[in-house]
Order: sequence, then C-alpha cells, then structure tokens
Amino acid sequence: MTQHISTNFPMSVIPRKKNIIIKKGGHRWLGINSKSVKIEKQVIDITSDEDDGFRVLMAHSGSKTLEIAFSGITKDLQIRNLIYSSGSTLHENISIEYPIYSSETIGAVIYGVFSFGSLKETGASPNGTINFSGVLKSSGIWNYEAGI
Repeated sequence: MTQHISTNFPMSVIPRKKNIIIKKGGHRWLGINSKSVKIEKQVIDITSDEDDGFRVLMAHSGSKTLEIAFSGITKDLQIRNLIYSSGSTLHENISIEYPIYSSETIGAVIYGVFSFGSLKETGASPNGTINFSGVLKSSGIWNYEAGI
C-alpha cells in the first residue's frame, strides 16, 4: 500500500524556481551548486549604569555586511579569471537573484560592489572535475529590491 505524504506548505511560500543565482555584469556564474547568503547588522550596546543592569541596544545598527559563500564544479573560466586578474579585488555589477515566489513575476535581487579575495580549487576528484569554493564580501552600500 502506497502512503501519500502531504507537505502542507501554503502555495505562497513555495518558489517557482529553486536557485539563487550569482551574476557579474548580467552573466551567470556557471557551475555553482551551493550558495549561502549571510546578512549581518552589527548591534550596538549602549548599556550604562542608569539601566539598572538591563542591557539596552541602540535602535539603529552599526556596520551592515553581506557575504555570499559559494561552491561548485568548474564549467568555464569566468570565476577563476576574476580572482587571477591583476588589479582590485572589488567588483561592481555583482547581483544575487532570488527565486520567484507565489505571484511574483520577478524575484528579489541584491546588488552592489563586492570583494572577491579568495578562491579554493580542488582537482583531486575521482571523476576528473575541478571543484571550487569562494566568498564574496560586500564593500560599501548594497541594495535589496524585493520581488514584485
């Protein structure tokens, strides 16, 4: 007897496409199969003696940082060429595109200037592929546009 398992997810939170996509100048970075996005707003502690031992935090955050860690299998040289190029580690026109949810026609996008300062490549896999991993770190203002 086959048992049916219901996911019970409301349709409004199920993405219609499943990938977060990283692009540089409108060109998708190929081979990436794992991504994580970390947004951090530094909390500022303004506790003083007048607060009777209770912690008080400032309503506004200090520094705001965004990091995108990624890994995958090399399919072209675009990512490698960025890290080996002489010049700045800062790259403009980097965007992170989120999946399209619910009735959205365009998914959310984060874009800005990011530092790309490290890339790890491993070529010892049994199938002959070159695996890689790297991290993009925000530099300056980054923007978030909600999906519509």
